Amino acid sequence: QKQRSCTMGNTSKVASKYVEKSHGEEQQKEENEEEEETQNDNDKVKGKRKRKRKQKQSSTSTNTATTTANNNAAPELQRTLYMEGLPFDCSVENVRQFFSETHGCTDIEDLRLPLWQDTKRLRGYGHIVFVSLETAQKALKDVNGQHLQGRYIQLQQAKDKKDAAGITTSSSSIRDQPNGCAKVFVKNLPYNVAEADLQAVFSHCGKIVDPGGVRLARNYMTKEPKGFGYVEFKNPEGALAAVQKSVKGEGIRIQGRRLVVDYDEGRIKGSFRTEDGRNWSKVYGSSNTRPKKLPKLS
Repeated sequence: QKQRSCTMGNTSKVASKYVEKSHGEEQQKEENEEEEETQNDNDKVKGKRKRKRKQKQSSTSTNTATTTANNNAAPELQRTLYMEGLPFDCSVENVRQFFSETHGCTDIEDLRLPLWQDTKRLRGYGHIVFVSLETAQKALKDVNGQHLQGRYIQLQQAKDKKDAAGITTSSSSIRDQPNGCAKVFVKNLPYNVAEADLQAVFSHCGKIVDPGGVRLARNYMTKEPKGFGYVEFKNPEGALAAVQKSVKGEGIRIQGRRLVVDYDEGRIKGSFRTEDGRNWSKVYGSSNTRPKKLPKLS
């Protein structure tokens, strides 16, 4: 009996130790599981943070790329600046260096600087087109008011009232035709244009006075056209058709240049010359005393 009680006591001790051991293992297992869950949660949070960071970076880079693309895709008019005050003895390359090297506006797409026909010197004004809208805004801010070879340079945004050739393209802006007006003033002509070119283009609008219905302003020394002239029709309907056609669609063009056409009421100036340099009025007479036939040229 005594041995039995000892055996039972030992058994209970062993069982107690086993229970404690099992309870300890379960507790350790639970703690390990909790640590694993905590670690997983931390990993998930880190993963979310990384994804958010990547998404933010991707969004930022996308926005930057979009902004750059939008700047580059901006309409040409928004990237074009009108400038005046340019030195007359300055060259086109000097103007380019003034913007690109002096002020860091390097992405110049085009420089449109009118020249005097006889001396080939700058007229003191022009347009500059940049590749990006950002550079155009930088030039407007940094270059405007600066000096180039001692002259004050002024910049302003190119205006949208007229197209690149300086022509009003809305038919609503045409002024009323003066009573009985059959002559039109034409400008933006190519400098190598001839009377025959105007004759061919404007003959579609109506019958032109012949001879002498087309006259070009010419340089007294070089005899080259100055870029403007006049066309006289036999009736006012021809002048009306010419003015209306000049503001519709592609307008009237010679050698790719769109012409500016308006009614003219002035008298013929005595300084007008023919292609061979003779006085126009002496050859053709005035509008009221025009000869019916072209006199033979000696």
